[in-house]
Amino acid sequence: AELLSAVEATGNLSEIQLGLQVTLQPGWKIYWRTPGEAGLPPTFDFSGSASPNLSAKIRWPVPKRFDVFGFDNFGYDSQVILPLGLIGHLVSTPAQISAQLEALACSDVCVPVVTQLDLFLPDGAATASTHAQTIARSASMVPRAAPLGGRAATGPNLSIVAAVISGNNLMVQLAEGAPLIDDIFVEGFDGVAFKAPLPSKDLYRVPIEVAEGMVFNGGPALLTVLAGSETAEF
Repeated sequence: AELLSAVEATGNLSEIQLGLQVTLQPGWKIYWRTPGEAGLPPTFDFSGSASPNLSAKIRWPVPKRFDVFGFDNFGYDSQVILPLGLIGHLVSTPAQISAQLEALACSDVCVPVVTQLDLFLPDGAATASTHAQTIARSASMVPRAAPLGGRAATGPNLSIVAAVISGNNLMVQLAEGAPLIDDIFVEGFDGVAFKAPLPSKDLYRVPIEVAEGMVFNGGPALLTVLAGSETAEF
């Protein structure tokens, strides 16, 4: 794991674009913000930095779905850059960044990862670094929220008309002319697993598995839809 900066110095930026680059051995993965049926997402603690007010919010590129022993998990393999927006530093002064990363890396077994990541940015002009393009490319893979009843910012055709519970399925109807869906990631419920979507006439059927002893009645949810190069949150 390594902290990367999109700029060479702090300049007069109130928010500095960073990236957490994680490189994994074949067969290993880390988790998305909602890990699925098991797992934990990466977290940061910046309290060890020279400035006590530093904080950063992870922006999550669209994940992959992994099937592990019949459980569906969401995350990243190979190499991923998670964009970060660092705030809380004193503008136009150097920034000494010390962050403790906690994550869970899994293959056939899961291994807790706790590591210290350090990065120093001097004061001076905030010119683009050699990592600026790769961080920007990763940021472009972060799904953006579509307006209520509106279409995805990444494409003109991706829009959800309706999403309703029917039996043990979440039925998702897309707008006419929508592209083929690769995956739908559903967030907002504990103890409920949403499997990979299946086409069903002009709908997509997302099978639901509920933990034993639980009753699932639906409710507000966040849907992240992946359709080729088009992604959006609904």
